[in-house]
Amino acid sequence: RVRVRVRVRVRARARIRVRARVRVRVAMEAYWREARALVRLAAPMVLSNIAEVGQNLISIAVLGNALGEAAMAAAALGCALQNMTGTALVWGITESMDSVCGQAVGAGNGRLLSETLQ
Repeated sequence: RVRVRVRVRVRARARIRVRARVRVRVAMEAYWREARALVRLAAPMVLSNIAEVGQNLISIAVLGNALGEAAMAAAALGCALQNMTGTALVWGITESMDSVCGQAVGAGNGRLLSETLQ
């Protein structure tokens, strides 16, 4: 009788281990499926940001090669000033509008949405 109980316990533990392995395998498959979907969604945005930075870099490099160091320094300073004042200000306004417009649409408040967009 003791041997039977030990064997049953060992078999039960083996079943638990197999079930745990199956659960881990299913969880990992779901993880990789979600990761692939996220990469497909994020890849165009990543490439867009890289292209945006690359555009300024190439413009300054070509300007420095064609006109010299002083022109390259002036262009770099101009790009930095534009990013700090114009781009950052516009991005801040649009990001705040994004949350307000989302709340207005969710609440069904068309008047707040139209006022925010104006």
